[in-house]
Amino acid sequence: MLTVDVRREPDRTVLVLSGELDLATGPVLTGALARVAAEPRVDLDVTGLSYCDSCGLNIMLAARHRARRESRELRVVGPRGFVARVIGACDASRVLLGG
Repeated sequence: MLTVDVRREPDRTVLVLSGELDLATGPVLTGALARVAAEPRVDLDVTGLSYCDSCGLNIMLAARHRARRESRELRVVGPRGFVARVIGACDASRVLLGG
């Protein structure tokens, strides 16, 4: 199960992810990202993720690339434990965490 809470801050929108991000729950994140697609600055706070597979990682990478193409900012913040290891093992740290 994945939950995505939207938090509006003065300078950005934060999507707070909790639970597991995988093939089954990916559409939840995809939908949330679509709802904030016009926002100039978005953070994906993954502190609350306990699991992320390659499908989840691909959703985040695609969102990051799309934001850059559209001159918007999308950052992934707060990876810990298993999620941090997955991001590192896939050599995605520079892209996702680089700002």
